[in-house]
Amino acid sequence: MCKILNTCISVVMFSSVFLLTLISLDCYTLTHHPIWCRNHRTMPRAGKLVVGMWLASFCVSAPYLAFRETRVVDGGRTTCTNNYALSGNWNGAEMQDLGRWVHQAVFIVRFLLGFLLPFCTITGCYICVGLKMKEKKLAWTGKPFKVMVTVVVSFFLGWLPYHLHHGMKVYKKKVPESASGALFVTHIFMSCFNAGFNPVLYLFVGEKFWLVFMMPLLTLIKAAFVDDLGSSVSESSGRQGLEVENTKQVMA
Repeated sequence: MCKILNTCISVVMFSSVFLLTLISLDCYTLTHHPIWCRNHRTMPRAGKLVVGMWLASFCVSAPYLAFRETRVVDGGRTTCTNNYALSGNWNGAEMQDLGRWVHQAVFIVRFLLGFLLPFCTITGCYICVGLKMKEKKLAWTGKPFKVMVTVVVSFFLGWLPYHLHHGMKVYKKKVPESASGALFVTHIFMSCFNAGFNPVLYLFVGEKFWLVFMMPLLTLIKAAFVDDLGSSVSESSGRQGLEVENTKQVMA
């Protein structure tokens, strides 16, 4: 259970991050490559991407299956902790040095794949989407802009404390225990809040609170999906027709 529980937590974290990244890439391709989306943006492809996302999340989380172990500490209490040296010699100097190197490598990989690269991708995609909206003279200060800014900010605030806390654990001898404990509480609160906030954000933003509150949840979800798919298809079709017309003029 020590291995399985921590692996499941890590899989859920990475799947959440990767899914938000896929959503931002989808928004980018929909606005910048409407003809390609019209021909290739299908449900089977989306299903394959989601399955690939879950497999990637499991692969990145797999080290927990090897490193997490139970350990009996002073007083006979059993704890679940990381053994990065994969050795039963917990107190050996050589094994501790090896464990620190492995711990640093694991932290760097998790920070890059779980925060830095997804954050840069999400930010870059939504900047490009915003610039395209401005270029086409679409609504720049309305609902889409609020969603994009809120997604980027919530992702940054939601996951940065998590990685800061684990970074402090790498250099635990140089960080006060009180600071590490405070950051631990912060990252637990922010990551849980962010995981619950993102679905609400995509569904409810821009709607009147009482209207949302009074409507049945299933009706609201159905309306949101129908509106999103309908607007996407209409926009893709319109842009496809415009580009076809431009192509005809160039050929003429």
